Amino acid sequence: MDHKIEEHLKTLYPNDSFSIREEDEKQVTEHLEKGEVEKIMDPKLGTHWFIEGYGLAFAKEIDKLTQELDRRVINNRFGRAFQFFTDSIRLNDPHSYVGLATCLEILFCTDKSEITNQLALRIAWFLSPDDCERRIKISKQVKSCYDLRSRIVHTGKYVPDSDEFVANKAALQIFTRWAFKQILSNNDFYDIFCDKDKTIRSDDFLEKLPFGNNQDRAK
Repeated sequence: MDHKIEEHLKTLYPNDSFSIREEDEKQVTEHLEKGEVEKIMDPKLGTHWFIEGYGLAFAKEIDKLTQELDRRVINNRFGRAFQFFTDSIRLNDPHSYVGLATCLEILFCTDKSEITNQLALRIAWFLSPDDCERRIKISKQVKSCYDLRSRIVHTGKYVPDSDEFVANKAALQIFTRWAFKQILSNNDFYDIFCDKDKTIRSDDFLEKLPFGNNQDRAK
């Protein structure tokens, strides 16, 4: 587990321990860094915990944090997104799926129009600023995820055991967790998404995100 994330969780829950296996975390991280989202989605490849076990592994911690969040008003982008993330883990589908998609909307959208394009472009650049091919893969997957989200919200129709739903739900879990890891592992990102950085608003940062590079995208 990333050292800074572990410290963050221990700060929230000083009396609890975390039991995610280090070898699983390492394998998932390697796949993420290579843009191999499809490998993480396949339970046969040893990362099954990431898709189904993540919520169970953190069930107690997530439940406590969610109860705390429910009692207070969240006024920053990171806090609002994390609230939807924790709620989505406790909900059944399709509400869990919609909650994860909403989490990404909160993190990366600044306008009510062209939401799919905002998400696809900004998530791809935020998660993979230096690899064009990987950005293309991420962007296509995000569009697929959000297309299904829109169909669920507007028609209520979905097939929970279909390949489309399973793959897109796994991708949403990956992208939300990956985004939170990026934010929590970088003090500049954390301050921006929590609206603590007085030199740049999170809206401005997100709008400029695809036009920067890996060195200057936090400033």
